[in-house]
Amino acid sequence: MIDFTKHLSGKQKPPFNVLMDALDDDQKNVAAWRPADGNLRVIASAGSGKTSSLVALACSLIVSDAVDASNLILTTFTKKAGDELRQRMGKIIDRETLSRVRVGTFHAIGLQALRAVDSKKWDMKRCIDVHEGRDSNIPSASVLWRSICAYGKVPGSGKDSLGLPMVPDYYRKFIELWRSTGAKEYAEADTPNHLSRKEEEEFELAWDYFNEAKLRLRAWDFNDVLTEWKELVAAQPATRSIVLVDEAQDNNKVQLHIAQELARDGGRVCLIGDSKQAIYQFRGAYPRLFNEAETLLSAKTREIRTNYRSLPHIVEFANRFVSDKSWNVNAPAVAYRIAPDGTEKIRTHVAEGPFHEADWVAAEIGDRILEKQNEAKDFLILTRTNAARFAFETALVARNIPNVVLGNSSAFNTKEASQVIAYCVLSQFNHLDSVERILNTPKRYIPRSFVQELAREMTKVPDVLDALKSALATSTMKPASKRGVVDLVRTLENLRRAEWKDVPNLVERLLQPVDDEEKTDEPDEDRRSMIGMVCRLASMFPDAESLVKFAQNCTQSTGAQHEKTDDNRVVISTIHKIKGSEAPVVFVSAPRDLFPHTKTTNMPEEERLFYVSVTRARDELVLTGNHAEGGLSPFSA
Repeated sequence: MIDFTKHLSGKQKPPFNVLMDALDDDQKNVAAWRPADGNLRVIASAGSGKTSSLVALACSLIVSDAVDASNLILTTFTKKAGDELRQRMGKIIDRETLSRVRVGTFHAIGLQALRAVDSKKWDMKRCIDVHEGRDSNIPSASVLWRSICAYGKVPGSGKDSLGLPMVPDYYRKFIELWRSTGAKEYAEADTPNHLSRKEEEEFELAWDYFNEAKLRLRAWDFNDVLTEWKELVAAQPATRSIVLVDEAQDNNKVQLHIAQELARDGGRVCLIGDSKQAIYQFRGAYPRLFNEAETLLSAKTREIRTNYRSLPHIVEFANRFVSDKSWNVNAPAVAYRIAPDGTEKIRTHVAEGPFHEADWVAAEIGDRILEKQNEAKDFLILTRTNAARFAFETALVARNIPNVVLGNSSAFNTKEASQVIAYCVLSQFNHLDSVERILNTPKRYIPRSFVQELAREMTKVPDVLDALKSALATSTMKPASKRGVVDLVRTLENLRRAEWKDVPNLVERLLQPVDDEEKTDEPDEDRRSMIGMVCRLASMFPDAESLVKFAQNCTQSTGAQHEKTDDNRVVISTIHKIKGSEAPVVFVSAPRDLFPHTKTTNMPEEERLFYVSVTRARDELVLTGNHAEGGLSPFSA
């Protein structure tokens, strides 16, 4: 007889039995899977207890001796999810056994494998993707791409910038997308046919410069972890691992290839996810393997369908929305909870403009907190873009409602907001830090060293315009850089001649690109909209000083929250950052121009974003929009 207790922690009733007793029939069916059954696909509807099912499956494989712990790999989409899985498994599996299970993101598990071969190469001090702790000679990824594409010398090689016509993020985002498929250079990339020969040359040069800089600096990034781990796994003898892949619909081709390689020659792959929540194709996710796993992996499918999160009217709304979508492979979710008498149906509200929309939401929340119907932490506000969440943050701060931005900080800390405010400040005040913020926005090719010359001049000439002219007269800069300083002086003179009521409009025209050159194709980053929102807000204040004081109040009042906690604050988030979270009352900002986004080239992903947003709500769902942005989304019908 198998000893089902030998791997379990604790001496009372085995916690594994407690876990299994709490599962529904669908979840027990998932936990009953064994490698002999072949590859598996688990379709998990929103709110259906996916994590509990995954924990039960992993622990069941170990407890039954179906899999040795050292052969079990659980990959997660985020570090937070990995930490939660390990913590929950630790309540069931003894510490020594759990230590042999590999749990975490593909990047974390891959780094562990690569460091076992060469620990020095994969030191985090040499990673361009980390914000702190890098060696002094290792630039950040954003600085490296800027030096390659825009201006300055490229670190490592010392070559001059390519001076490409588009912003650095344009090249970076496309190249990162191609790298997510496994390409290591332009010749290996599956690039779109519509690129001109000139554009192909630009991408190829930028990518070559990027690879050369990393090689010379002995630096690396997170994409390198995946590509080199893939090669390492392929070169090593088969491990016949059992690989459980969480959020499988959101992994890229390289990650899914690694999972298959780890399981080759006798191992198994179990993909767990939800086709209705595939929302990361814009950055390389490859949901096809999950959607077609029965054909591509000869996998069997098991579903967990009961939604334990939301009241029936929310579940029914979500089911109805996806019922006719070609990308939906799930059976309809089944509501578990019973609605109390008098439960309201889904509410909608359309305001005049985005700030009016945000103020209406803030007023609703404020009234309910004041009347003690809810606490601040009961509310979640979801937006399609970072620019859209800006209005909600300012509305909450204006009403002294505590709030936190999930996975980010105050919108006033964004580059776009700081640049708008810097120009507004310089329209009325002499402020060296503000000059530094807008020195090369728009592009002027002014070297950073010029700021030091300007600082010296301002100790003698306090007026920033006079100081700029004086520093320019003695500078040894190149002609292009001098023309940039002349342009900056002309711009500031125009702003200072204008009345304050006209300044925000002038700043918006200055910072908005004249065409689509600054489009980056990343859904939750909309530079144009953010600039427009900040300028509109600026126009509501009587002067620059009042604007700055309000911005400072926002940055001090708005929390930055990379992991959702129990702080009693309203949570604001873009939809891309909210998966795995929920709240009793959810406000989804869904104006017609943003849902679907006017620039989208992927309508199914827009629909799935909407589905993810509405399924975060437990008790109440409120959809809002505004007439300035087209009214309410057609998705709300």
